[in-house]
Amino acid sequence: MTVYDVIIAGAGPAGSALAIELAGAGYSVLLMDGARFPRDKVCGDYVSPRGLARLEALGCGDAVRALACTPIRSSRLYLNSERLVSGSLPRVAGLPAYGLAIPRRDLDELLFRRALAAGAEGREACRVSGFEVTGAGVEVAAVREGKPHRALGRLLVGADGATSVVARTAGMGMNDSRYTLASIRAYAHDLTIDHTIMYFDEKYFPGYGWVFPVRPGLCNIGVGMVSEPLVRGGLKLPEFYAKFQRFVMHLGRAHGVEPRLGPQRGWPIRSYGGAHRNYFERGLLIGEAGCFVDPINGEGIPLALETARIAASTIRAAFRQGRFGAAVLSQYELDFRAALDPDLAISDLAVAMIRNRHLLPLWLTSFRGMCHTARSDPHYAQITGGILGGVIPARAALTPEMFARTLRHVPGFLREMFSPGDPRRAADRLAEGLKLLRWQYDLARAVVRDGPWFRAWLGEVESKQRRLAAQAVRSAVAGAT
Repeated sequence: MTVYDVIIAGAGPAGSALAIELAGAGYSVLLMDGARFPRDKVCGDYVSPRGLARLEALGCGDAVRALACTPIRSSRLYLNSERLVSGSLPRVAGLPAYGLAIPRRDLDELLFRRALAAGAEGREACRVSGFEVTGAGVEVAAVREGKPHRALGRLLVGADGATSVVARTAGMGMNDSRYTLASIRAYAHDLTIDHTIMYFDEKYFPGYGWVFPVRPGLCNIGVGMVSEPLVRGGLKLPEFYAKFQRFVMHLGRAHGVEPRLGPQRGWPIRSYGGAHRNYFERGLLIGEAGCFVDPINGEGIPLALETARIAASTIRAAFRQGRFGAAVLSQYELDFRAALDPDLAISDLAVAMIRNRHLLPLWLTSFRGMCHTARSDPHYAQITGGILGGVIPARAALTPEMFARTLRHVPGFLREMFSPGDPRRAADRLAEGLKLLRWQYDLARAVVRDGPWFRAWLGEVESKQRRLAAQAVRSAVAGAT
């Protein structure tokens, strides 16, 4: 039986990108996927400019352009069906000036075909069911066309998504509800727009809905929310999706069409807060199998491509040394932490904070304040919009300049919130004041009734803040030397 240098379980963006990297460098690579291509994967489909630049580097640029997807250069943000802010994607040197929503049916196939062209061997309809580390390497068990199948390799890489069999077999499965998102996706036909939409609803915050234009007459739509507040709040994601569907239909009618909504499909997402070692004896985890998803916007495709690049470096080093144990592969964690922590740890902290729905009025007021500042300050809008759009690092939001810009617009925001104006609005303000008093009463009760959870949440937030502070100190020391 052939012994491959590397066996990759899963031929999504992460697995195929790694196969392209390694096969192109002369390694023997076996790329296995449980389905036959082309095949769909439930996903938001959005690929940021950084992800597009990585696809270009992998030799997929022409194939991506041939799909003729709609260039996405702007976005609109809604709360309770009220448009709060609109903005354009900032230009960043060396990156495309747009993002694309590329259906996974198309993206995954073009990456898979590129991997085969680079020299990887592909096995479709071959679903990995487990593995065993032996003295000579890794023996991978699979089911191919309904029959038992096995393959031998020196290294195994799990790129098999949120429900990764490789991760579970290695004892590294992640099911923490704090870092798992529940999502529902569908396609809206006959709807044509040229911008993304992010839709928030007070009842389901911090969950959100999205509309990503794929091409004229087709949009990817869906909703997602972190599992912990979803369950603790007794909320039903299908109810949120049904409400969001009504928003999409209204959006279509405003454009003079009656959108046809395709079947909805649900799936879990594992976000970066749950990422741990992601290496084991003779193996690594990449892409969503390793929880490489941005906690803020749920974006996973660019991170899948980036972790494939980082893993390829670790694997090449292991082959140079002729050693494939966990000690050598631990370099992978050092490298992905150095590359991703400075931004994704900030996203993880932000989501950890807003998971506490007992503080919902505080988060919604802060959210409205940020939108007010973005409307009033183009530079602030460029930074925050660039972070959501995946072209500006999250750390850019934590500069003294950004804090100063926020504070500068607080008086205007307060006037907007509390100015009497129309007498009818005065009644609204009174209602808001009573609502605030009710919230303070409910919060006091919640602290007493839900004390253990509150303390655990505070400890988690404090721990993440300390980690970020230590990271900032290390970066400052490194920069000074």
